[in-house]
Amino acid sequence: MPLALLALFVGYLLINAGIRNQHPWAEIVTAFGGAPPGPPGISPGEADSISPPGQGRNTTPSELGSQVSSKATRSIKRCIAFATHLPGVHVNVGTICGPGSVAGSQHPMCNAVDLTAGSRKQLLALFHASIVAAKTGAIPCAEVIGPGGPSDSKGLIATAAGGWRLHEYTGPNSHQTHVHLSGSPLL
Repeated sequence: MPLALLALFVGYLLINAGIRNQHPWAEIVTAFGGAPPGPPGISPGEADSISPPGQGRNTTPSELGSQVSSKATRSIKRCIAFATHLPGVHVNVGTICGPGSVAGSQHPMCNAVDLTAGSRKQLLALFHASIVAAKTGAIPCAEVIGPGGPSDSKGLIATAAGGWRLHEYTGPNSHQTHVHLSGSPLL
């Protein structure tokens, strides 16, 4: 049943985007209270110009610049560009080429980023919006890890390899305070 609802929602986003000539995630951004992004497509300049969020506000892709490691993969830069369109979402720049907490982590290879949001509700919405964006190909993401629910102590993971089905995440970090995105392809 949840997969059918997700498929219905994704279908709505794609049809609505086609009719209105807007980004597939424009409705999600509007739900966060922000101005929706322009028509589909992230320009190469926008995807390659990424920087950390500003003080208490989202940073636009054009402001992102040199503070994101030049080693960050193009996939992660595109994931960050997606996140900057969502109000209240903050990019944790220091995590991009960080040590990671599990064997095989994509962080040390500069192919992962952690995102936070202003509230628990926004964090859960960010988690599910990231899965939808990855599943529809709007962002080049292979793994999304995030909170399990309002009071769960375990995180959830959805992967391209697993058909974007949600599973309990068993790593040492429960991901209750952030959403993790790993770029595609995994390195």
